[in-house]
Amino acid sequence: LQIESTFSVVHFRPAKVAHFGPARVVYYVRRLHYINQINNIDLFTKAAYIEKSIHYVNMQDSKLSPIVLVLPFHNPDLKKIHGGKALIDTIQVEQTENYINVIETKEDIDLEMYTAGIKVLRMRLNYLDDVAFLHSSFLYSPIIRFPIYGKSIYRELSFFRTQAFPNLTTPKNWRKIKKSIFKFGKILSDKILSDKLSKLIKARDGQVVCISDVPIEWLLIDGVPLSFSHDVCRLPETSLHGLMSIFASNKTMSYSIPEEVLEHTLVIMGSDETHFRVWQDHVIDLSKSKKFIVRECNSIEEVKKAVLEFNPHILIFDCHGDYDEKTRSSFLWIGDEKLCGEDVIQNNIFAPIIFLSACGTAPTYGTINPIGNAFFETGSISITSTYLPISVEAGSVLYIRILHMLEKASKNGLHKNWLSFVSHIIRTSWIIEAYGKALGQEKAINKQTLIESNSNDLIESMFFSKRRKIFKEMDNRISKLTTSNRLFFSEIIPEYLLYSNLGRSDLIYFDSWKKEHLDKNAS
Repeated sequence: LQIESTFSVVHFRPAKVAHFGPARVVYYVRRLHYINQINNIDLFTKAAYIEKSIHYVNMQDSKLSPIVLVLPFHNPDLKKIHGGKALIDTIQVEQTENYINVIETKEDIDLEMYTAGIKVLRMRLNYLDDVAFLHSSFLYSPIIRFPIYGKSIYRELSFFRTQAFPNLTTPKNWRKIKKSIFKFGKILSDKILSDKLSKLIKARDGQVVCISDVPIEWLLIDGVPLSFSHDVCRLPETSLHGLMSIFASNKTMSYSIPEEVLEHTLVIMGSDETHFRVWQDHVIDLSKSKKFIVRECNSIEEVKKAVLEFNPHILIFDCHGDYDEKTRSSFLWIGDEKLCGEDVIQNNIFAPIIFLSACGTAPTYGTINPIGNAFFETGSISITSTYLPISVEAGSVLYIRILHMLEKASKNGLHKNWLSFVSHIIRTSWIIEAYGKALGQEKAINKQTLIESNSNDLIESMFFSKRRKIFKEMDNRISKLTTSNRLFFSEIIPEYLLYSNLGRSDLIYFDSWKKEHLDKNAS
């Protein structure tokens, strides 16, 4: 599904934009056309399962092809780089819900300059349409391209800007993080979703691929974040050429996860600080039984040697993350050295799958060149990164769970692709932490019952049809098993929302799942 959606009509402000009949009709027809086409595409897959021409490997597998969402966004840092030139104002116009460009008149810009700016904007949107079409070709995905947004959501996003990180992590402000994320998610939902489109995405049992710099994971649909109800991966829009590079990499390089993948997993420990060391000692002990590789590195050269020696399939960085205001890029601290994007490329630091257990490696406001872009350039397919600072404890527990669960996942075929696996681990961290709080603070309870309930919820959360219910009932589920009326689930700061899976991790299949799929569907 590809729909041209750039109008040449221009409405000027401060004059009010009047939505008369024809424009409003276009809006509804366009959205209905999206929905009808998506339903037509999905119909073929549904019919194939009904007619048993395709058989499920697991009942919890996503049933439909991933949907490609395109959410164009004017990165505020691009304007800062170009010094606020007049032409930039014309390029960074926003659109109404029915894709009409809205321009503010300024005395120093004439109509000819506006026309030039609109042409550049149209080229950008056409390019995004073409790239989305290419990415949809992998799995016959439907596409929705939303109107382009910018300064109308800067205010809400600016709370998460890189310059605010030091203040953001103070206890007082950190307690507000969930409220701020949910507020942005609600505003984003109001801007881009109609009622019918919201219902379609809400009910659609398929993974999500989003082309955008906007944290689509925070999109709220009926009060539930998109990344809790769906498996989401994101392709950064900035810089534009990277979208074609990601497509080309996936087109030319095929990688699937072998059953012995843990033996090809490398953990780089870049910090020996005490609060890191507590968890790293556990990781080192775990490596002896799980057979993954651990290297403590204090320099970029040591990282380079470790990667060259082991040629990992999965590369995990456990270290500090940071950002450079001058270059507007993020980097990793390896000992006292900065591992920047240029270092990644020059030293060919590469693995098909990268997991960055580090703070703010993919900020949503304040960078134009996150370090993930460099890993894409060296050939990586999937990079799990972070929007904001994360706690050492929560971050360490999360990647330790990945190492714990990866052995089973690589052998039992419970997850069909890396996106399914890593999304499950990330979203269930909230469930586990909530039950952990209840177990740790309530004395007059049946701990075994709580543990069993936790296990049951983790299993149920693997099923798309049950996630929304789990999300809305979790507080009551836990409270009924304790002597407290506390809302253990709602009180948790949801660090799972701070992660973003970059790249096409939906295209990285587990070999064990592929084998079962072929066995069940061999003609």
